[in-house]
Amino acid sequence: MAQAEKSKVMSIGWTCFWVGVAIMLLIHTSILLSGPFFLAAFILSIVGITQNRVTSGVVLLLATLIVPPAITIGTYALVAYKDTVEEREAEEFVKYWQEEARKQQNEKIEKKIEERKEILKNISFESVTAEFGRYSMVIKGTVRNNDVRKVEDVKVGVEWMDKNGKVVDTDWAYAAGYEGINPGGKKSFSISTPLDKKAERFRHYIVMD
Repeated sequence: MAQAEKSKVMSIGWTCFWVGVAIMLLIHTSILLSGPFFLAAFILSIVGITQNRVTSGVVLLLATLIVPPAITIGTYALVAYKDTVEEREAEEFVKYWQEEARKQQNEKIEKKIEERKEILKNISFESVTAEFGRYSMVIKGTVRNNDVRKVEDVKVGVEWMDKNGKVVDTDWAYAAGYEGINPGGKKSFSISTPLDKKAERFRHYIVMD
């Protein structure tokens, strides 16, 4: 066979090889399309070796055996890496918005707490008296809502103290529950605590909860 024909065989072989490579790189699931070209390149590499184009034939032979698997492995590795990165980004995105939602929720809760505290500050006491009976000590009185908003769950606390001002007992009771106290309205309350003979004084207050 003439030298030009031998060279043509190897040229066609390398062309088939590079076409196969291009198909694999452009269409990742293209083994059915690229396979025939690599097979043709493989056969032509053997033909080239038999035609004394040993070096070129061996290089093409090795290329057809090494490059396609390498591209396949590399492609799947790249896809897996891309999927991992996308999953990580998606997790970070979800985590970010969950954190933002939690932060906004906490801000709303804190705002409501501050608003409630402001309302409770406008609760005043009227006609508060204490009685020390045989078995109990009782504090009675009235609370008034001086705010422009209705307030619910108003709790009155009391500290019973000895003559030196040391607290010997504490207690509390609702002056108003779910029904609340309307603006300008008032509610009476009564707190009965088992008698402590040391108690001589008391301090009443609105529980800020």
